[in-house]
Amino acid sequence: MDTYTHKPIDLSRKAIRQLRLLQGDREDRVECELFQSFLEEGQDVHVEYEALSYTWSDTLAEGDNPVEAPKSNDIFIDGLHFPVTSNLHMALKHLRLCDSDRILWVDAICIDQDKNEEKNHQVGQMSIVYSSAQNVIIWLGPGSPAISWLFYASTTLHQHAVRRCPVKGQTSLERWRAVWRSLDQLAEGNVRLVTEQSYDALKTVLLRPWFRRAWVIQEVALAKRATVVCGWSSTPASSFALMPGLLQVEVSERTQAVLDVMPGPLRNGENSWWKEKRDLSTILQKFGSSASSRAHDRIYALLGISSDHQAIKPKYGEAEEKVVEDVLKFLVLGTDTAPPGITFPMWSVDELINNLCPSDRLEGDGLNQRLLLWAARNGEMGLAGYLLERQSRLVISAGAQGEPQPILHLLAKTAGSQDLVKSFTRRNSVYLDFNCRFGSPNETALQCAVRHGHLVVADALLEAQDFALDRLQALSMQDCRDLDLERFLDHVLESTFSGPGTNMDITFSPATAKDLALKRLERDEVMYLETAARNGRASDLEFLLSRMPAIRPPSAMALRLAIESGSESSVEVLIEHGADVNEPSGLWTPLQLAVVRNEAAITKLLLKHNADPNRGFPLHLAVQHATPDIASSLIAAGAAIDAVRNRQTPLQIAVEGNNVDMASLLLGTEGSNNLKMLAPGAQDNCPSEETSLGVAANVSRDMAQYISRALRTAIASGHVRMATLLLQHQADQSGLHGRGDNDYMAGALRYAVSLGYCEAVDILIKHGADPNTAQWSDEGPNLWVAASRGYTSAAKAILENPPPGFDINAGSRITKTTPLWKAANRGDEDLVRELLRRGADIEAQDRGNATPLWAAANKGHVSTVFVLAAAGANTEARAMPFTDGKLNAFGHTTPSQIATARGFYEVARILSSIWKKRREADDMKPVPAKWYLPGKS
Repeated sequence: MDTYTHKPIDLSRKAIRQLRLLQGDREDRVECELFQSFLEEGQDVHVEYEALSYTWSDTLAEGDNPVEAPKSNDIFIDGLHFPVTSNLHMALKHLRLCDSDRILWVDAICIDQDKNEEKNHQVGQMSIVYSSAQNVIIWLGPGSPAISWLFYASTTLHQHAVRRCPVKGQTSLERWRAVWRSLDQLAEGNVRLVTEQSYDALKTVLLRPWFRRAWVIQEVALAKRATVVCGWSSTPASSFALMPGLLQVEVSERTQAVLDVMPGPLRNGENSWWKEKRDLSTILQKFGSSASSRAHDRIYALLGISSDHQAIKPKYGEAEEKVVEDVLKFLVLGTDTAPPGITFPMWSVDELINNLCPSDRLEGDGLNQRLLLWAARNGEMGLAGYLLERQSRLVISAGAQGEPQPILHLLAKTAGSQDLVKSFTRRNSVYLDFNCRFGSPNETALQCAVRHGHLVVADALLEAQDFALDRLQALSMQDCRDLDLERFLDHVLESTFSGPGTNMDITFSPATAKDLALKRLERDEVMYLETAARNGRASDLEFLLSRMPAIRPPSAMALRLAIESGSESSVEVLIEHGADVNEPSGLWTPLQLAVVRNEAAITKLLLKHNADPNRGFPLHLAVQHATPDIASSLIAAGAAIDAVRNRQTPLQIAVEGNNVDMASLLLGTEGSNNLKMLAPGAQDNCPSEETSLGVAANVSRDMAQYISRALRTAIASGHVRMATLLLQHQADQSGLHGRGDNDYMAGALRYAVSLGYCEAVDILIKHGADPNTAQWSDEGPNLWVAASRGYTSAAKAILENPPPGFDINAGSRITKTTPLWKAANRGDEDLVRELLRRGADIEAQDRGNATPLWAAANKGHVSTVFVLAAAGANTEARAMPFTDGKLNAFGHTTPSQIATARGFYEVARILSSIWKKRREADDMKPVPAKWYLPGKS
């Protein structure tokens, strides 16, 4: 039989292939179809799907004993065979449904692995693939009875936790833990949620290779919902991630990091590492050692979760060393182009990860230090010079057992480094210890250069020492008192150059201390000024600026260094002597730098001296990095709160970052028009007095769309306070405290209902969202959705705030099922009782004439059947061959008959008993013999 060959997809758009896993029985071969779809809604084909997260390997580590999965098998795509590993084959067999098709995204099948251009395109949008999926299925391999019981406990926790509304002041994580404690206390007799086998099962599952795989971090961290599957058992990832902590099972740091980013209370917790710094360097240090079949993937798998990944594009056709070189360039240079003459090492991924990890004994940028060491040892003067310009430390970890090696010694051992010695020492000479001894033999840098025969380097070191001593003397002359400079120099030089193998004749021209110091000071006055600024020495700055007209006004670099030092007094001295408060140094204006460094006092000082509050969008930076105090200062100084940077206003940044205090400040500002500026593109059409009604309407629609997206963002992240703030402010501005034209909330309400967030549902309805609104044609209203998915609390929140004209029986236009029907079908006794209490139609039928009682009997929900029957449901209502869109093989049946046919004898017994009582009360004919259960009394 021929092998399946992928058809090309549109690489100019956000196109993907999707796998339709055709329905079938357990023993059937795996039949599939592939088709092209697009990730963005509104394109030609956009189909909701689930994404599979799994390991390609066929080895399953169970405890200390690796277990080989079954041999590889083929699947069939469009009737043609397609080879997959046995682990993937096993996953598809277990995920296949018996009564309907399933739409999946599976990387090994949906991406043509033989075409690097397509792989680069698909991997580049992998983060969108997983964040857009309706559910991420985490396949961990085969199951067992113990694993099934463990998953039952996890699922029970999830069901109870999502139904319980949080106590005021209680975090989401605390609520889940409280639910677990209550479940444990309610366990009766010997039937407990957790057994000894559950602990072993959890340890076994956590040792599966999936937790060591490189791609899983991105796959679960970006998921909206996730389900963990082992064999035929499954459980929500939100509760599974909590199980090691609840059962006090120790896990590795790597495994815990994966659990922490699964969708649920751990990812949203205050202590989650997900909320910490996530630049590429940090992410590579944390997860770069993950397992991967290709070295490239140890980098590419982490791009989607790093905050600065845009500059790195997947390139599967390039060698491993070239990929690492691109990463090194980005980590060292950022988005800048490499200056001429700079060569980077050709490292493997392993070497990159090892060199990224900072030394245990040294602080600072470990990668730059190791690159400097490599450059010096390999004679790459271009890279070494570039790194030395950025070097803030004077030692690197390069000695025995990580002993800190002075950079001067490293340069002394490097032939041709004389220019590096000169540039490095001129910037740092005041802080260098030329008398420091290092290595074996224990020697100074000068002695080291002479011993290695690097005489030109030795001359550069001698010149550097002369220059350093001059600077030390000049900086000590703040009061211009006379000093014996010659005696000072003789003393220091004698101690510096004394030692074995050293015989140097050094003489000095006679000069007064004051004349020599001032001469040296005038030679490098700017360097002295910037040194004093970097160290925040206001008195030194005042001394230099008052005596050296040549350095007035101070440079932008001096002002920048003073701001970085955090010295308000130093900044004030520089400003008083003419420093330009608006001149940038590098990428930042002084005000931007003060805001980013959260220097409130310096920010106010700069604004006081007329720093431009709008140049460089400092308010945007304040919302991202600073405190409301700094933002208030900027607003008071005239910062435009509706300014747009990178298509974002300050309020947009606050909303997306869940910075409620900052959002409240911006919304509360007098004259705030932020809600109108929430809509991307609205700033291009800012309404004036002459604006036409048509333009105003467009802005209003844009605003409504953004507010809906903002609400969905807040709701999906559990940011209820932010959602409440947005809703309340919009109501205050528009006067819409009741239900009206605020249709922007419809999407947010549907989103909250679909996720089962009862608190968000309650807030949205109270602010005017109409629960009757249905956004999608294949589903019913919000109450129906909540009942369908088992979100009892969300359904009750809708029922507690019904609007005028609310129809409790409104359901799916396709299946004709009502909320009561769906609740009965799921066995949700609490919701069934609530719906009946509020007048739901107990005899409402789906398109196959099945009533809620029939649906409950069909699934064997004993307590639900009893509630419905006791409420007067018709026990004789028959269903047609098709029920809820699915073929009913039992034909026209009553609830009792379908329960008997499916083996739910207790349900049939209850229905038969109720039927008898009704017959006796109504003096009906005897019950037909065929209704009695054979062999049952």
